[in-house]
Amino acid sequence: MGLSPKAKGRKRKTKLHSRKSNNQVLHIAIRDQRAQRLKDSEELIKK
Repeated sequence: MGLSPKAKGRKRKTKLHSRKSNNQVLHIAIRDQRAQRLKDSEELIKK
């Protein structure tokens, strides 16, 4: 994901925004982990 043209003019607010996007990345990672765990448990049940 690159910076949008609008975001280029707002370099002073990047600190606040980066914290927000960091939270989003963390949230996505947690969701992926949960999905992986579900997949693993399903495979265990099948065996």
